[in-house]
Amino acid sequence: MPFNENSYWIKTPANNTGRFLTFGGYNDVTVIDYFETGSAGNATDFGDLATGGSNGEATANSTIAMFYYGKRSGANNNNIIEKVNVSSTGNATDYGDAGESGDDRGGSCNSDTISLTGGAWTGAYSNMIDKKLFATDGNASDFGNLTAGAYRSSGGGSNGTKGIIRVGGSTSGGSTQAIDTVVIASDGDATDFGDIGYAAHQHTGASGSTKGFVATGWTNGSYFDHIRVYNISSNGNATDFGDVDIARFDGDSAADKINCFTVLGQNSSGSNDVDQIDRWIQASAGNATDFGDLTARSNTQGGNCACANNGGVS
Repeated sequence: MPFNENSYWIKTPANNTGRFLTFGGYNDVTVIDYFETGSAGNATDFGDLATGGSNGEATANSTIAMFYYGKRSGANNNNIIEKVNVSSTGNATDYGDAGESGDDRGGSCNSDTISLTGGAWTGAYSNMIDKKLFATDGNASDFGNLTAGAYRSSGGGSNGTKGIIRVGGSTSGGSTQAIDTVVIASDGDATDFGDIGYAAHQHTGASGSTKGFVATGWTNGSYFDHIRVYNISSNGNATDFGDVDIARFDGDSAADKINCFTVLGQNSSGSNDVDQIDRWIQASAGNATDFGDLTARSNTQGGNCACANNGGVS
């Protein structure tokens, strides 16, 4: 899948691990971190965003990772998209604009060629789904709509064909348990997939090639450590899988084809600098464990992440 200077990382059928990247944080953090998912350890510096920000969305294929901006100080509803090449370190560059300026962007999913993001706070609850081609520099186009306008939701991932574009989030009716699904190759509106099993704001979501996961979140002063699981191929409700090591909200999750990781966010003590990387194994229900730490930064709350060997990358 993704690779670095060592030919070990060249895509092979047996290579189910990948390169994991994190982007930004609250108060215009510019940091991009990365680590290789096959070996536990701390993240290292990858480069910087051109203009720091938080509460966006990130997606990746085996070549490119994209960060869709959300909040920036003095410019809260932003439409900038930046990219990095995952095989080498370096700073992000401009890669076009999202279809609308938004903060607290919602979910995302992708195949190897198409990136989709859905929902945001634009002064209202947005239901727009944006479509962006990984290989093409330029602006996103309209794909369709979510089942409801939402923000503070999360992506769920994909198996390359079927995408989970939203898990939970804030709607005009309050926090929701809904999971929305799309067919990535066919423009159109999302449909209902099932329910998470608990209602909260600012969940995280990720998937391997067969299983999707929902984790963490916050509501009414409570910080959740839940991990829930569902099968991407079959619509239905998520079930209990285990717990993350550190309860948090406003972080993010991503996965390769073996592991799933939760990073970034704010914990129950109110710290905005959660640097621990939580990992669990997708094949076996159980709790997450400590994988390592991110690099130092002023804030991790509102940061985003993507893995360059996720379920949607064949």
